[in-house]
Amino acid sequence: MPLYTYLARDKQGNSKQGEIDLDSEARLAEWLSAQGFLLTRFEEKGQKKKWPSFREILSRFGFVSLMDKVLFTRYLEVMLKAGLSLVRALNILASQTANRKLQKVISALHSDVEKGVSLNEALGRHPHIFSELYVNVVKTGEASGMLTESLDQLATQLKKDRELIKKVTGALIYPVLVLVAMVGIGFLMLTFVLPKLISVFENFNTRLPLPTRILIAMSKFMGAYYLWVLGVAAILGVFTWRAAHSQAGRLVFHWVYLRLPVVAKIIKKVNLARFIRNLASLLASGMPILKVLDVTADALGNVYYKKAVRDSITEVQKGVSLSKAISQSPLLFPPIVTQVIEVGEETGSLDQVLLRLAEFYEEDVEQTMKNISTIIEPLLMLVIGGAVGIMAVAMIMPIYSITGSI
Repeated sequence: MPLYTYLARDKQGNSKQGEIDLDSEARLAEWLSAQGFLLTRFEEKGQKKKWPSFREILSRFGFVSLMDKVLFTRYLEVMLKAGLSLVRALNILASQTANRKLQKVISALHSDVEKGVSLNEALGRHPHIFSELYVNVVKTGEASGMLTESLDQLATQLKKDRELIKKVTGALIYPVLVLVAMVGIGFLMLTFVLPKLISVFENFNTRLPLPTRILIAMSKFMGAYYLWVLGVAAILGVFTWRAAHSQAGRLVFHWVYLRLPVVAKIIKKVNLARFIRNLASLLASGMPILKVLDVTADALGNVYYKKAVRDSITEVQKGVSLSKAISQSPLLFPPIVTQVIEVGEETGSLDQVLLRLAEFYEEDVEQTMKNISTIIEPLLMLVIGGAVGIMAVAMIMPIYSITGSI
């Protein structure tokens, strides 16, 4: 059981801080709510950060992170479960939320709900913060009188999404940083450092080895045209980014991603984990299957997964089972997924079966990213060592040539 340190405030603004052993941050929020306090900050003991988190940095610039949404959803659920009215709960959250942008949004929600607007309609007015999936789950919860249960599902879903993203980005950030640093150091060496050493070699009338001549040519080119090189690199970077985010570009890039040996494996597992969990959560909330598929399609990142799910809607409308509908895209949905869904359809426990399958894929993503990190790190060391070795040989070889000619 983790040990949490926490900071909380009551309605009068009085603060309370301390440490406690509890199962999760949700239990911590519930425990404090029962005492009339709202949890404003927490962390697991032994994981204290000396520097602001990425979420805290983003919040200072007006960004609403996934964790901000998790906390908002969880706090709202806890306060409603504790007996507070929706208007009162939103008013408290608006006054005590640290993120300024989210604070303004919650204030707008409070104002709308106070005027008689339903919560799902108020949330729908902020599509840049609350996704269609979020709004529809709340709508279903309000219609069925199970809003707190729907909020609990959403908080769990958002937290799982955040964990999934952290697993992928956490495994990739180190190799990306190393590659960027390697390119940057190589650029500085070729442009500013090597020209000073090369001038020494050129003072001797001796034929330099081929590796050295190649290095000299590269260094002279970079020294003369480094501004052009930086400009072209920047233009290519912007062009690639714009192309990757255009409709036609997404079709091309996503097609390539699904066929790259290692990348395809990650893309498929992440999209499957997200598809299955969203499907399970929405079905558990009581939403009709056609609406579930429509909302789930919007939540997927890869355009080909979106299309496959949207195509399955047409098939389900014709009376075809979901398992048969998605089996028409074998590249995207492996047999294990279609078979598990078929079992769930036959037993009438599709949402429960999907939740277990989602956990399997989430654990699989975590293990895959760990394996990739284990493989990439030594490969990066080999690449860096090779680059340094080639540069060192190219600089040492002419010394022997010059020494031999004296």
